[in-house]
Amino acid sequence: METINSILHFDLRPWLDKNNKPEDYYSPELRLTPLIQEEFIPQFNTDFSIPAFSVKIKYYQRLIDNSITDFLNGIISETEDESDNLIAFKLKKAKKKIKSLMAEINDLILLKDYDLNLIASKHSDFSTDRLHKEETYIFQYMLTALIKCYLEIQQHFSTHIHKDDKLGIAEIYSVILNRPAPEYIFIREIETVSINSAEIKKKTKKPECLSFTYSKLKKENSNINDLFNSLKLNKSITEDTAFADFKHVFSGVSVNNPIRWCGAKGDLSYLIKLLNNEYKVLTFPGNSIWKIVCECFVDKDGQRFTEQSLRDQKQPKITKENITKAAKLMK
Repeated sequence: METINSILHFDLRPWLDKNNKPEDYYSPELRLTPLIQEEFIPQFNTDFSIPAFSVKIKYYQRLIDNSITDFLNGIISETEDESDNLIAFKLKKAKKKIKSLMAEINDLILLKDYDLNLIASKHSDFSTDRLHKEETYIFQYMLTALIKCYLEIQQHFSTHIHKDDKLGIAEIYSVILNRPAPEYIFIREIETVSINSAEIKKKTKKPECLSFTYSKLKKENSNINDLFNSLKLNKSITEDTAFADFKHVFSGVSVNNPIRWCGAKGDLSYLIKLLNNEYKVLTFPGNSIWKIVCECFVDKDGQRFTEQSLRDQKQPKITKENITKAAKLMK
């Protein structure tokens, strides 16, 4: 958790003059900081749906995500096939560290008035008091990431924790942070479906999966988050769109909650044509591309598009530049 400590206490404190750099400074820094992959099966999603309104925020998000993932990868690998006593020791130490960091961040949020409503309200204006709002975003995101980390550890080591000692999100706020949980909770438990072996044997054909697979899903999946934030800023998708649902569109998995498209049909059609024809980053074996789009997206009222209406759309004029910029994030 060295990076988390540095953001809290040392060189990476975002309010320091040396860390108030222009956007073109953070862009290469972000590209040079690859996302660390989880070496375990996560049980929770961090669905921080507030758009990242600066590259500095995206860079700090990457640092925080990598620090948390590295910590979880470490404790899980260190305790694999180890004795119960060693696991209990490592678990106690890890929980103490996370609790301490959460409490420190919570104190800082109160001290510096990093109120979540400054960035989460539908009336938020990111052009005013920008530095303070950037700091608010970073520390609120870091607190959310640490809560998810605590939940992941509880889940992974559930057999080593008494059920009465397990904390839910609301209890983490009340017991550790001494305050009620906020209105906005950005963590979701990943649903798992158990299928018995008899049912598996009965299946003769894999169900058709009507979604795309992003060609850089394993190495550069953060690009999907960048596209998500860009489309939100452009108001092409609804404010309440969950990132987990959006990511399903490009992950080759079933889309249970189609994305509400608020822009013109021509914008959606042009975006898909750019991603598929121009940048060639989508795969969809065995299906019509427009059939998939109609399964993944609905209009702002929740009504389905038709394949023909999307396929025959002309290239947009007014919004062409914004859609092109968004598509390039996946390139």
